[in-house]
Amino acid sequence: MKKLRSLGVVFLHFLPFWIFGLALLLPFVCVGIEFCISCFGNKKLLCDFQDFTAGIAGNGVFVALLLTSWLLSLIWSFLIHWFWKKEEREPRWVMSAVFFFFPLISSLLISCLPGTIWPNLSVEKRRRVACHINLRNIYSALYMYAANNDGHYPDRLEALSPDYLTDDKVLRCPACREHSGFSDYNYFGKGKKETGPVFIILEDKVDNHRGNFKNRLDSECRGIPGKKYE
Repeated sequence: MKKLRSLGVVFLHFLPFWIFGLALLLPFVCVGIEFCISCFGNKKLLCDFQDFTAGIAGNGVFVALLLTSWLLSLIWSFLIHWFWKKEEREPRWVMSAVFFFFPLISSLLISCLPGTIWPNLSVEKRRRVACHINLRNIYSALYMYAANNDGHYPDRLEALSPDYLTDDKVLRCPACREHSGFSDYNYFGKGKKETGPVFIILEDKVDNHRGNFKNRLDSECRGIPGKKYE
């Protein structure tokens, strides 16, 4: 019982450091788990885990842990003088200084780390935005094509180049690792008219993005939330 109590005291004394260490290890642990899942080749499990880690990064869990550790460190630096009255003056001030300067040291450490501490998530978020812009640019070319062809959309995206689509880069998803075919996007406008019912006209191919995500655009140029893989 005394041993557990002493361990609890040690844990409580250095709580800001434990939280800070957890914040630093969390992204690397997630990347390691993702690598292990990918080695087993379980596509569905990998996508589900990528969604989970994307939620962690998107909700600011990493930053929240850092801020919590910094705040507790500042509080601990003042509480040491209150609870360590029996200790000598010098050890109290040493420990207080350690906790007081911990936020500063932590900030310097974080600033030295690569900006991609969530390498598969922060970059992916920007790629999704760029991908959505690509879809809108392709839609603009489709709109011009339809305007010049009695409202009919082309049977294939190849019909847009080069008269309506001069930049072929918009046909490539920035998150796609291996490009194949004329475009990295699925096109569903064959045989459809601009004046017809609203339908999904463009969407990402299955393997473009990490996790259960697809950028999709309807025939009114409205974005639709990403579709789950089946």
